[in-house]
Amino acid sequence: AEVLAGSVSLRVAARCGSPLLVVRGEWVPGEPEHGTVLVGVADDVDAGAALFAFEEARRRGAGVWALHVSAVPELSGGPGTPPAGPLEADLKTLLDSEAAVPRMTVAAAREKHPGVRVRIDTVWTGAAEALVEATRAADLVVITARHRHGRGLGPHTGSFTHALLHRAHCPVALVPVG
Repeated sequence: AEVLAGSVSLRVAARCGSPLLVVRGEWVPGEPEHGTVLVGVADDVDAGAALFAFEEARRRGAGVWALHVSAVPELSGGPGTPPAGPLEADLKTLLDSEAAVPRMTVAAAREKHPGVRVRIDTVWTGAAEALVEATRAADLVVITARHRHGRGLGPHTGSFTHALLHRAHCPVALVPVG
């Protein structure tokens, strides 16, 4: 399975022009569904992925879990711990603005699908690890397909897309920007 995910899914994911579903995880007959569609939210570019997640949740009779992963510089007290002194107010402003990102990104989808229950969280850790771990509690994870051009030939996927395609515990839906 890993060979297929590496050789096919990554190339298709790097070029998809419409939503792409990559089936991941192991289905166990009789295992109950989680009733959750997870959507990874980094910024307002992810509004299309959020709308896709809400529409899928509505079809499934599930809820949406919008997970925003933000990196805050590590401080003496650990990640996300405000320092004492003049930087404390600046860090609090940063933390508050980062926590507002997922609410703003899902606002239009939430308004369009008011009957879908929503959970919004911001975590202060690595995006790939947080999203992969969150897929344990989801039936589907939805992310934006952010095509990148870098070293080598052709477009590439981002690091958390790569991680999800290889290690997610549920199917992965990639929604291209636009």
